[in-house]
Amino acid sequence: MITLFGGVPGLREYKSALLASHGFASLTLAYYGVGHLPKNFTDTHDLSYFENAIEFLMNHPSVYKSPGIGIVALCKGAQIALAMASELKNIRCVVWINGGISAIMGSLKYGDRTWAEAETKPYNFSHTQPNALADVFALPKPGGFTTLPGFFAFHEKHDVAYQFIIGEDDKCVPAAFLGNEIEDLLRSEGHPDYEIIRYPGAGHLLSMPYTPFANVFYQKPFNVFLNFGGEIVAHSKAEEDSWRRQLRFLKEKLI
Repeated sequence: MITLFGGVPGLREYKSALLASHGFASLTLAYYGVGHLPKNFTDTHDLSYFENAIEFLMNHPSVYKSPGIGIVALCKGAQIALAMASELKNIRCVVWINGGISAIMGSLKYGDRTWAEAETKPYNFSHTQPNALADVFALPKPGGFTTLPGFFAFHEKHDVAYQFIIGEDDKCVPAAFLGNEIEDLLRSEGHPDYEIIRYPGAGHLLSMPYTPFANVFYQKPFNVFLNFGGEIVAHSKAEEDSWRRQLRFLKEKLI
C-alpha cells in the first residue's frame, strides 16, 4: 500500500499507521519539499520516483504482492495516483479522494513523456479572506478532458480497480464536476471495476473518522488561507462512511 497526501511538504504518516493496524503493509511517500525531492509544490514530478517505491514494496519479503499494490491518495496525491495507474505496472487499485484527473499546478514526466500542467485562470489571492482554489481551475467543456495534454488515461486500465470519493462541497478542487467527467469516461470505456461515492455537504479534506473539522487551512505553497468547504455534520459523517468503504474496497481488491 502507498499513501499520498496533498499540498503539504514532507510526510503525513497517520493514514499509513491506521492502514497498518488493519493488516496492510503501508508506505507513506513524500513527493516535494524534503531531501532530494522537488522543492516546490508546482515543480515537475517524475513518476520514476513512485515506480521505485512500487518496486520496493513488491520486492519486500514481508509484503504479499500477488495482486499488486494499492494507492490511497488525496488532492495532489490523487492526481499523481491516476498518473501512476495510467503508466506504471503492479498497481491493483486506487482510492482517489478529491484530486485531479490531469496535471494541474505542476507537470509530471515519465521517461520521454511529459504531462503538461493545465492552464489556470488569472486569480489574485486574498491575504485577509480564505481563498476558493477551485475557482482557479480553467475547466474544459464536459467531455473535453481527453484533449488536454496533461490528461491521464486512467480509464483505459481495466486491470486497475478504482474508488472515487467526492466531497461535493469541495472549494479547493472542482470535485463534483470532475466526478461527472470520471463517470462518463469509465462508462464509455466499459471499465469493469470502479465505484464513485459522492457526499453532499462534504468538503475537500476527507480524512480519518473523528478528526477535528476545519474548513479553512493555511497552505504554505501559496502562503494564503484556503477554503476547503464542507459543513461540519455532513463532512464528519462522510469521513466515517468513506473510511469504512475504503477498508472494504482495499481488502476486497488486495487480500
